[in-house]
Parts: sequence; C-alpha cells; structure tokens
Amino acid sequence: MPPFSLLSNLDTRSCLAGLSPKALSEYQTQSNAVGIFKTFGGLNMKMPNREVFLFAALLVLLLSCSAAIAQDGAGSEVLTNDKVITMVKAGLPPSIIVNRIHASKTNFNTDTDELIRLQQARVPREIINAMVEAWARVRL
Repeated sequence: MPPFSLLSNLDTRSCLAGLSPKALSEYQTQSNAVGIFKTFGGLNMKMPNREVFLFAALLVLLLSCSAAIAQDGAGSEVLTNDKVITMVKAGLPPSIIVNRIHASKTNFNTDTDELIRLQQARVPREIINAMVEAWARVRL
C-alpha cells in the first residue's frame, strides 16, 4: 500500500513530516494530479466553474418565473357567480365548470341570497359546492 493512501484517515501535516523524501515526492505527485478536485464525503468531484454556476442560476430564475406564470390560473379572467350561471345556461358539462373553478381566480358571492339565486338558475349542486370551496380557500 503506498504511503499516501494512509493519509486520508490521519492528520496530513503530521504525516508529511515523517515521510521519506521518496514518499513525500510520490504524495506531492498524486496531490498535483488531482489538484482540481475536492473531496466530498470520500467522492472526488470536479469543482464547477463559473459558467456552470451562471447556467444554474439562470435555470433557477427561469423555473421560478414559469412557476409564477403557471400559478396565474386561467389567464386574468376572474370567475364570478354570473359567469358560472352563463356557463350553465350555455350547456357546459358540470365537470368542465368545476375544473374551470379549480383552475381560475374566483370572486364568488356565497351569501344565502346568492346561493338561492344559483339554485333557482338550476346550477348543479356540485358546481355550487365547488364555488363555496373556492370561496373558503380564498378566505383562509
């Protein structure tokens, strides 16, 4: 076993003082050969250069911007009670309206009189429930 292989478990400075000139030369040769590497948990990993850091920073910035845009929902339209009634009267299936409620910004009025108006407009129960849930999420 070469003398430099024992240095990983010992204090390097104290070990170098006791090495023969040949062993010291061999250790220095190996150290120079892997000088561009840093050891992390026993694994040799090449340290990233400046371009890699800049690319990573740009990637994080782009991902955070796209996440913010995706959270914007279905555009800038805000769903209201009247828009839901319009979709129901147009004959859209309840599942599509519920999905649209979940994916959009909403400004629903869920007062008692409005709930009665929704029922009288023949808005299905599952849509009214989705509207009340959306209203509750906004308030929390």
